[in-house]
Amino acid sequence: MSILEERIEDKAKKKKVRTEEWLESCISKIPECKLATHIGKFTHPATKVFYWYSKQKTENPRYIMSDTVDYPLDITVNAAYISSAEVLLLDLEDGKKVIEHILAEDVEVRTVIEKLGGGYSQLCNHVKQIMNDRPSNIKSDGRLRQVYFPVNDGYHLLTVMPASGILMELHRRISKLIEQKNNYRSEKITEDKEEKKNKDYGKSYLELLNVTVIGFGGTKSQNISGQNHLNHGEARLLESLPPNIKVRTIRLPKRDFWKESIPREQYADLIYRLQELLLLDRNNLKIRTAIRNAIDAIIDVVMCVRYQLLQEPAGWTDRDAYKSLPPRYKAWLDCKYKLEDDVERELTELSKDFSRWLIKSYERMVKDAVLLGDAEFQFFAERMKAVLKEEVTYTNGSVLTDAKLGNS
Repeated sequence: MSILEERIEDKAKKKKVRTEEWLESCISKIPECKLATHIGKFTHPATKVFYWYSKQKTENPRYIMSDTVDYPLDITVNAAYISSAEVLLLDLEDGKKVIEHILAEDVEVRTVIEKLGGGYSQLCNHVKQIMNDRPSNIKSDGRLRQVYFPVNDGYHLLTVMPASGILMELHRRISKLIEQKNNYRSEKITEDKEEKKNKDYGKSYLELLNVTVIGFGGTKSQNISGQNHLNHGEARLLESLPPNIKVRTIRLPKRDFWKESIPREQYADLIYRLQELLLLDRNNLKIRTAIRNAIDAIIDVVMCVRYQLLQEPAGWTDRDAYKSLPPRYKAWLDCKYKLEDDVERELTELSKDFSRWLIKSYERMVKDAVLLGDAEFQFFAERMKAVLKEEVTYTNGSVLTDAKLGNS
């Protein structure tokens, strides 16, 4: 028995009428069916707005839209005539719907209809009628979502309606993947009321994560559309969320590492502490050690920022936004590169840059700042260089050690 024959006899049995009687009634109600691609009832069940969109050639084939996706037509119909819609939208053995077979003048469908006492000629005439019956003078409905779309100096008020065929086709494909997954994960299956070993058990399968199930029509899915009723009022939606953008806690320098990347709040207290120490009249070992510790703490802040930048994807300095960053800093801050040519000179220049930045920051932040001269400049630079020379830096798998700096 074919799928179509089985469905018709099952419906007649449930209605407790003869198969011929039920089929004739079903065929006579087909003119009440309205073919559509977009149905407003999916947005609001009380609206009667629907639309049949004919595919057109598009210049954007990569976008998912009505012109680029294969999907079946839907049917909007009064709930009293839903049985006619169900028959027309029924999937047969080859995956095509009854309405497609009728339009193709399929012999097998004709054989089933005539065998069960239905008028096949009348069926074909009604199907051709609804194929030619397209909505005209379409008006929107206040219960549907409205979008103001600017046009020149004015605007058009557009109505956003879901493409129910695409929605239901997505549901069908996702359901098929879920069914396949469940089949491949079951060791036993039931065939002809007997439990047998599943030959497909253990095969690989695809799984879609975070799939959302949405309902339309509640317990009266037939009030929405024929496709919705066949899917029991359910549709599955893929996750559609904005990308998770990693919050960057450090600013990538475009020109000046010292001005752009080192957060002021991380070293401000240390600058003020340095000012307190410099204002003291005493000059003993304890004071000098405290000043040295303050400078080393500021260097720690700088090095922590540097290590954060080294965690960025290799080659980040190659982007156009950072083309003005000096080569020395690209080698020092980007793990794709390394200091190779005259490392001693490069570290000396980095140390001097640190000293200049520290003195300028001190003078800018502190009121009544102590005048710092060449001695302080040299001292700050030497503290920074000492840290750089002691450090072991991994850059592209190579190790920069004191040996590379020309020290024994």
